[in-house]
Amino acid sequence: MCGIVAVVGQRAEDKVLSAMLDAVEARGPDGRESVSGDWFSVGFCRLAIYALEAGRQPVRSPDGAVTLAFNGEIYNFEALAERLGIRAASEAELLLQGYLAHGSSFVSQLDGDFAVVIVDEKRRVCELWRDRFGVKPLYYTMLPGRRLLISSEIRGLLAHPDFVLGWDELALAERYVLTFWSTERTTFKGVRQILPGHRTVIGPFDGSGAEGGALHVEEIPYTPERQISVVGECEVVKACTDTLQASIAKRVQHTQVSPVVVALSGGIDSSLLAALARRASSELAAITICGGPDELDARHSTLLASKLGIEHHLYTVSTERLLEVIPAVVLAQPANGAFLAWFLAEAMQRLTPSAKVLLCGEGADEMFHGYRVHSDPAGFKAQTLDALSAVSDLEGGSALLRRVRGWEQMEPAAYYEDVTALFLSAQLVNRHLVPFDHGTMARRVECRVPFLGLEMLDLHDRTPRRALGPNKPLLRRALNQLPELDASTRDALLTRQRTAGYTATEAARAGLRRLLMDRGLTRSRLMASKIMRFSRNPEELFWLGAAHVVYFERRGKIDGMDFETLLEEAFNASPEW
Repeated sequence: MCGIVAVVGQRAEDKVLSAMLDAVEARGPDGRESVSGDWFSVGFCRLAIYALEAGRQPVRSPDGAVTLAFNGEIYNFEALAERLGIRAASEAELLLQGYLAHGSSFVSQLDGDFAVVIVDEKRRVCELWRDRFGVKPLYYTMLPGRRLLISSEIRGLLAHPDFVLGWDELALAERYVLTFWSTERTTFKGVRQILPGHRTVIGPFDGSGAEGGALHVEEIPYTPERQISVVGECEVVKACTDTLQASIAKRVQHTQVSPVVVALSGGIDSSLLAALARRASSELAAITICGGPDELDARHSTLLASKLGIEHHLYTVSTERLLEVIPAVVLAQPANGAFLAWFLAEAMQRLTPSAKVLLCGEGADEMFHGYRVHSDPAGFKAQTLDALSAVSDLEGGSALLRRVRGWEQMEPAAYYEDVTALFLSAQLVNRHLVPFDHGTMARRVECRVPFLGLEMLDLHDRTPRRALGPNKPLLRRALNQLPELDASTRDALLTRQRTAGYTATEAARAGLRRLLMDRGLTRSRLMASKIMRFSRNPEELFWLGAAHVVYFERRGKIDGMDFETLLEEAFNASPEW
């Protein structure tokens, strides 16, 4: 719902803070404000979704000693305020008053998706909070002179004149081996993420550069408001449906802007999501990314939407359109493609222009074991260990790569538990949640993920593993018992051919790969660069070369840049460390 930037340890010049806000302004077109003190500056831009008139930020305590900025949604806002006797007109005010009354421990009472920045002048520290799953991003880096930079996106850091960018070789090696990297890393040297489900305290600061930078990280103890009790096989299906229904209702009803839009592919996850969202709201729409009305995704999503009575739109994506948006998508998410999120948000802007909230099914495969790693864990292990051998010289510097090496000695059951936990953390954050946040917010849309609620995690932890997977049997059974759908519709959805993501975006990306080869990628200067080592295919190599151009050479300045210009500059790039 917003963008946050901050400089702590030194008051930022107005023009510097303004440039940082300019870099993330797409996240918040509905308002922009800042607060500065002797040794800090905090900037905020707002996408107004809830508490439309009362949501101004940053907020400050009556004595001016505490400044707070918040990105996200607190779904138990009203219940928490009532329980604690707090009078607050907005979620940010609730967070501030909760912190003043209960200190840092207040964060454990939150049910939501959030990233929070708190500057406490009495303690001379900066506190950073992030939700349990990492739905909302928050990045930081330390500059010389013990200055802390904070931003909702890396491009906000890039706008600071003293920030020096460099590739993180270890993160690139992790990405090569696993297709994702450590939860707290980014692919840029010295730029870190706040760990999901953690509070980080940095300080104390004295404003002179003599102190600051001491870092304390603490896991947030969460307790779901409603405990899940799973007994037998029948209870598991009902518990799954009821818990997901409650998680969806929170996210659908926590908005004063309509309609809420569902990302609908006609697969198991999105079909269940759409059906249960329809129960929670009549002001609902659905969008399907496709290559045309006869495509598999289009046919099944159209069938489902008609049965549920949901306003439904098909949005056609081609390779040509994908090429047009590549510079902007690279800027939005430099390490992994955010094409799907980008196009869903673009479709919302064009087809449902008043909408600001998108519901997506991210997290379902991780929670309910829908990936290849769940159906063929031995094959995934062999493939991953083979990739690890190509970067074994970097293994010692990466705890994640050492963890992968440890799979060689694990018993199958222990390995399965470890790899599924890894997919529910680092993989989920860096391959799904971050790209979906950055891709949608670049188009001024907020993505919400009902499969990743606290009660959903409690359900996951209490459900027997045999009921979880592989191939999401629990979600399949839940879909098969929906009374809203007749038997033929349920059968069509449950027996459809599974595809990797939306068929249209996958086809467009295949077109990109063919074009790269036709245009001479294998003969380019990029092929001889050091970064070639960390690329598994032509698309990955081009993506890293494009990110180097957009971030290192142009420092985020891409106005007027088209695909042909980016292609030429990327082919001639020579990334170094």
